[in-house]
Amino acid sequence: MARKGLSSKLPAADQQLRDVIETLAADHDVMSSTVTTLIGSANIPPGASIVAYVGGASQTLTLPPANALGANVGSVVFLLNLSSGNVTVIPSRGDSVNATTSLVVATNVVAILVSDGVSKWLRNV
Repeated sequence: MARKGLSSKLPAADQQLRDVIETLAADHDVMSSTVTTLIGSANIPPGASIVAYVGGASQTLTLPPANALGANVGSVVFLLNLSSGNVTVIPSRGDSVNATTSLVVATNVVAILVSDGVSKWLRNV
């Protein structure tokens, strides 16, 4: 049985995103996190699992340190770009993301970012 209300804080227009979250929750029960909504360049808070970017184009989001939850404790961030343009994602100082210093998430794309709990973030391909 799906957990209801996981996407209740999203605008009503984002029905497709609501459906994705509810399906994931029903299948794996992994979406029990609140949705962090960002509207401009910002730091993604440590421990945030679902991040919805709804701001303008050409903004930059900074990932938390890969070891923010403790040494060798990985974390997963589902970044949903719901804006009208691309958003750039950069790692915290000293970290890398896909072995580089930045990545671009296109509009209407979900990027799954996973940390190794040390100094690296990887994005699903």
